Amino acid sequence: MNLTLGKWLDRFLGIPLVYAARGLEILRPGGRGRVQPRRILMIKLWGAGNVVLIIPIIRALKRRYPDARLAFLTLESNRSLLSSMKELDEVVALSQKSLIGCGASAVGAVRSLRRFSPDVLVDFEQFCRLSALLGWASGAPQRIGLKTPGQARDGLYTAKVPYDDRRHMSRTFLAVARVLGLAEEYAPESPLLSERDHSEAKDLMKAIDALPGVGPRLVFHVGSGKNFRGRRWPVESWAELARRLIDGHGVRILFTGVEDERDLVDACRSSVGRPTADGVGRCGLTGLAALLGRVDALFSNDTAPVHLAGAVGCPVFGFYGPNTPRLYGPLGQADTVFYKALPCSPCLTNLNAKESSCRLPTCIESITVDEVVAAFETWASRNVAARSSEREENAS
Repeated sequence: MNLTLGKWLDRFLGIPLVYAARGLEILRPGGRGRVQPRRILMIKLWGAGNVVLIIPIIRALKRRYPDARLAFLTLESNRSLLSSMKELDEVVALSQKSLIGCGASAVGAVRSLRRFSPDVLVDFEQFCRLSALLGWASGAPQRIGLKTPGQARDGLYTAKVPYDDRRHMSRTFLAVARVLGLAEEYAPESPLLSERDHSEAKDLMKAIDALPGVGPRLVFHVGSGKNFRGRRWPVESWAELARRLIDGHGVRILFTGVEDERDLVDACRSSVGRPTADGVGRCGLTGLAALLGRVDALFSNDTAPVHLAGAVGCPVFGFYGPNTPRLYGPLGQADTVFYKALPCSPCLTNLNAKESSCRLPTCIESITVDEVVAAFETWASRNVAARSSEREENAS
């Protein structure tokens, strides 16, 4: 599905549809009596990393309302993160094959949501009008969502949480849920992993262990999804980093990515000129989580694997440029973030629907291999022995 076109339609069709829905709201029957949260619908469409951050909030809501039925609406690509959660009674997913397919599945989703008949909607989307419209169409009398400046969507909510662009998204999602009386503090939690996930991870670990060297086992994630490729640290920098860590520290590196990133990963591995392992397309999101629970560290651009790593306790070296780690950085104490905070950064925010016209990503290209190697050496001296010991204890 064309993401740029989808955002355009969400803006230029979504805004008038929101105002039309607000006008229709006065025709809805029913009073303004107290709502009991017996059926709670949650929505987060875009961003697998966002969904990972929401997983502990889903579990906390179930603990807060153990007798309530919970449903979640998301995109098909995120289904695997949620479908095995025992806290969810229903997962509804929109197709991403095409805009027409997405529209058709949205109609079907509304039917499913109407049958679910939610008492409360919790919309975690930051700027998307489609989620607000689908939540309104579900018929939920109490609708909670973010009031993000300039997005013209909060008129469909009965309870509005002001969006704070200075707060990490995990805390923003928690703030939305606090309207339902959630008192717990935030802590990352792993998605539920299946035997298949662990099997995929074991196969990939065999590929890593077959490489020469006895140093730390690392995952390199050089892609960044489909939204704004200016988030990617340059291929030349990735390749130089890999060579220096292999030659100087005997590390073993597995490159991961989706099939759409095959050419990118192949170009990077070819430039390394040293043996590395190929993990492209060999596991899904939950399989990647299982893998990250076994390796020593993840090196990644600003994208979903950062949050999967945080969910399973894997140390992260994260590269940030157009986006700020203040919003989407890793949360672990052993994590390292590279961010230059140029006067124009961040240019990719929830206030502008994560769109940027920048064609000279100096912010992320300014991160040097020397500083990354130095950070790795500091981390390795402190953490590898402790993490290896912890893994051995868990295995026994």
